[in-house]
Amino acid sequence: MSVRVVARIRPLLDGEHEKDIIVRGDSTEAGKPNTIVKIPSPKNGAEEFSFAFNSVYDQSTSQETLFTSEVQPLLKSLFQGLDVTIFAYGVTGTGKTHTMRGGLKLADRGVIPRLLSGVFRRGKKIAKESDDETNVTVALSYYEIYNDKVFDLLEPPEQRTPMGLPLRAEANGRTVVCGLTERRCDDLKDFEKMYIEANNNRVTAATKLNAHSSRSHAILRVKVTQTGPDFIRESTASAIDLAGSEDNRRTDNGKERLVESAAINKSLFVLSQCIDAISRGDRRIPYRESKMTRILSLGQNNGITVMILNLAPLRSYHLDTLSSLNVSSRAKRIEVREIENEVVYKQFPKSSTSHAGFGGAKRQPLQPLA
Repeated sequence: MSVRVVARIRPLLDGEHEKDIIVRGDSTEAGKPNTIVKIPSPKNGAEEFSFAFNSVYDQSTSQETLFTSEVQPLLKSLFQGLDVTIFAYGVTGTGKTHTMRGGLKLADRGVIPRLLSGVFRRGKKIAKESDDETNVTVALSYYEIYNDKVFDLLEPPEQRTPMGLPLRAEANGRTVVCGLTERRCDDLKDFEKMYIEANNNRVTAATKLNAHSSRSHAILRVKVTQTGPDFIRESTASAIDLAGSEDNRRTDNGKERLVESAAINKSLFVLSQCIDAISRGDRRIPYRESKMTRILSLGQNNGITVMILNLAPLRSYHLDTLSSLNVSSRAKRIEVREIENEVVYKQFPKSSTSHAGFGGAKRQPLQPLA
């Protein structure tokens, strides 16, 4: 299965004008949903470039519509033992954090709070339908990659080590963050309290293009554990809000912002190199050149991956938008293995008469994100 790539065009903000709109969604035929992004050539306005995606959402798309269409169907897969990765990609000021985190109003909630709400509802449903024989627990880890260093967002900033947390490659190929906090979360209210506190620890700052620009990549890891009378099944949903690439000529960044911007741009450049190398079928993929790409591990992780490309519709973003469209359209070629996590049995099923059938048919374990 290929990485699913969808595009979301954000609405105009205060001070922006319709006459400056150059990006639009289109369909392959009348009456069909939009799957194409069209943008004029920067050299010849009469020429138009088209980029095909799995879906394209225009300025009128609500948070609920995006979640219902792209993320809600993944809940079933998550509880079947598949790992799920959802990440927002795009330049600064295109609405990535709004897409993933959203606002305080119910209608403005983003992918992450809606995902957790769905996980808790489904967990309660499973417990009820099994007469409480199957118990579902949820544990969260939340961390940021700032200046290519990993910091635990569930830990107060004053307790952080200046060098950040180390990464470790395990024998099965997955990359894990060492020393990361994992906190049990029992309901949506519990999650919201934890999430607000953790986001206050995330590094943000004002730039010319974005009053609340994320200066780090943020990764929320939701581990779902289902425990029945004779089995334990674990699966993980990773929701990732990538910081946006920046053109410092447009952001008027000062010295500290320039250092942050260089780290952000380098990691996103490495991500684009990884995507290019995978799409070409290269043997060597430069994952290790950035902590973000080591953790994301596109093309190496099993399960389901959804990339949400966030776009600003304005002419002032023209070249940045073209770059994002080129990278994300190539990401569609990346194949991921849709393999369920191995179920751990507390004892052999009573119907089993030999070990051969049970052991021989064991599924390959997934490689969840750190």
